[in-house]
Amino acid sequence: TEYILNNREVSMNKYFAAPGTPLIASIKKATSTILDFEVYDQNTNKRALVSPFDISATIRTPNGSTAALPLNGVGHTYDVTYTLTEQGPHTIIISIRDTQTEYILNNREVSMNKYFAAPGTPLIASIKKATSTILDFEVYDQNTNKRALVSPFDISATIRTPNGSTAALPLNGVGHTYDVTYTLTEQGPHTIIISIRDTQTEYILNNSTPDPSHCKIEGEQVWKVGEKYECVLVACDSSGRECELGGSMFEVMVRGLGFEGLEFQDLGDGRYRFSIVFLKEGEYEIGFSLGGVNTDGFVVDVH
Repeated sequence: TEYILNNREVSMNKYFAAPGTPLIASIKKATSTILDFEVYDQNTNKRALVSPFDISATIRTPNGSTAALPLNGVGHTYDVTYTLTEQGPHTIIISIRDTQTEYILNNREVSMNKYFAAPGTPLIASIKKATSTILDFEVYDQNTNKRALVSPFDISATIRTPNGSTAALPLNGVGHTYDVTYTLTEQGPHTIIISIRDTQTEYILNNSTPDPSHCKIEGEQVWKVGEKYECVLVACDSSGRECELGGSMFEVMVRGLGFEGLEFQDLGDGRYRFSIVFLKEGEYEIGFSLGGVNTDGFVVDVH
């Protein structure tokens, strides 16, 4: 038994626009990664159904090279996805049967372009949070000290390692809120460099090994029986610089008449939170050690 499929969606075939119908792609939305469009009949100016096999899409980059793009959709609604890796105008070419529609993306999110900070605006990255794997920041206008919208194509991030080598970092976000991710593979200070148009912001992550003899402890030295007590261990390296990354395996030492609920939490930014409940009045000595080396302990007077 033979059955012929003529490279069409057979169940939809009778609804497709007739051969010879002048069809065109009507662009609905374009961003830095995706372009949505609908198929229209130019004679009636109404949407027209067409087989995906009658549509193709390509991209032409600023240097003139072309590449096919993945097409998604059915009927009259479709989208194409792409990655813009160069600065300058990229042309999306949508071919429907015998007609072509070209749409130029000037390396900007077209739907947001009118809201972006004007050229020449002094922009800066305001760091919100940094951990051992990710750095969050927001874009601010230095003139007004308010958050400013900016295209992702106007931002880039690099990392400079302790040995002086540099590498580009992946950037995520939109508008004024972004983050960069990285992996720290060496000991020592790493510099995250965020470039926004013509300005740069540098942030140093100190990936040095903590030296217990230089670590600091922050907490009250007078407390009450039965109440939860907390202090913070601030890890510092052998030069006394605060370590901005966690992951060190500190041990806790408590000497006193009675306690419970001892907890030790790595906050991920070079600080460690210690909590405990003292059960009896008296003096309690608290200390920490790393690799067999002790910090300078301190005494809490509980009453």
